[in-house]
Amino acid sequence: MSDTLPIKLQLERRLSAELLRFFRDYLIDWAKTDGLVPRERWLRVLAEMLASHYASATRSVHAGRVIRTDETLADILGPIESQRLIGRALDQARMIMSTVDRDLVESTVSIKSLQLTRKDKKPFSVYIVGQLRTVWEKLKRRVRTISNMNTQEPAESAAHRFPQTGIIEDSGLVDVVGNADSRREQLYVRWVTRLDERVRGAPGGKYASSQFNHWEAHGQIVPIGTPFTVSGEQLRFPGDTTLGASVGNVINCRCGTESGVMRNGEFIPIDRIQGAEARPTNPKFEDPRPTSMFTFGTGRNPTRATIILGNGQRANVTASGGGITIRVNRKPVASAQITRDSTGNMRLGSVTVDPRYQGQGIESMLSRSVEASNRLNSN
Repeated sequence: MSDTLPIKLQLERRLSAELLRFFRDYLIDWAKTDGLVPRERWLRVLAEMLASHYASATRSVHAGRVIRTDETLADILGPIESQRLIGRALDQARMIMSTVDRDLVESTVSIKSLQLTRKDKKPFSVYIVGQLRTVWEKLKRRVRTISNMNTQEPAESAAHRFPQTGIIEDSGLVDVVGNADSRREQLYVRWVTRLDERVRGAPGGKYASSQFNHWEAHGQIVPIGTPFTVSGEQLRFPGDTTLGASVGNVINCRCGTESGVMRNGEFIPIDRIQGAEARPTNPKFEDPRPTSMFTFGTGRNPTRATIILGNGQRANVTASGGGITIRVNRKPVASAQITRDSTGNMRLGSVTVDPRYQGQGIESMLSRSVEASNRLNSN
């Protein structure tokens, strides 16, 4: 079973509650204005809500537990992936709002028709409550599907690109460090389902005749970076539509993935190798990057700060005019020298990063922090 499943279910429940509050407020505004709502403002609110949820889903998968974060997608991910998810949030918001507005327009037409045919000539507002209740019930039935669609893809994307073990997809290889030996091995990913009656294609299950069969996909193993083939369509992970998979192949999907290696023809999940840890073997890969910068002044007293690395770990920063040290659990994982030019601005010197923490974008974060500090001190 995928380790991300409990996290995804909690995230879905949380998003469902947030969506219901949003829909309630939107219907109230719609009723008060007879449908003349500031639609673009509501669309922007919904898109920002979804983007924030994507950020929390990404960070939760990194941390291995559900957490809330004020970070943006740009803070957590690299520019390409963050822009993709921001665009996805806007597309989803437009689709959701279009569906809600369509239902509301249909209700308006039926209300006006009812008003014309009734003899009591009661005002429009008398009938609107009942019709809005109908739309509200529709939204309550849809909200679970909407939450699933907006949790599965970003959560599985985070698990696939940046698994909790620290593996980086683009390398394709991992260093498996055990108690006695160390070896470099090809990384694989396995598709897993919940193996219950709700899985698409499960014999005798609720969706046994579905055109999309996730039951047969269970146990499919591919080298990381290679898409799965599910019902003739390619998916990098459950919920993925970037390769053209149909909506029907991902909607309400509860599948997951797990990473591992192949030994003697057997798939061994990374987290089941006794005493082992997986380390990225592509130190040049800098996505994700640390999710928070820091600034420090020019005085003698060191400045302390807490940042969160791309793998979800907290790190403590001690910075002074001459250097920076980054520690995780009190152990130094990176250090850098700071110099000053003739104008007094700080310049980043040599940077040393522990191999286990390479690929987290620490170098990029240090550079951005120095630049931000210079801007702060110049004001």
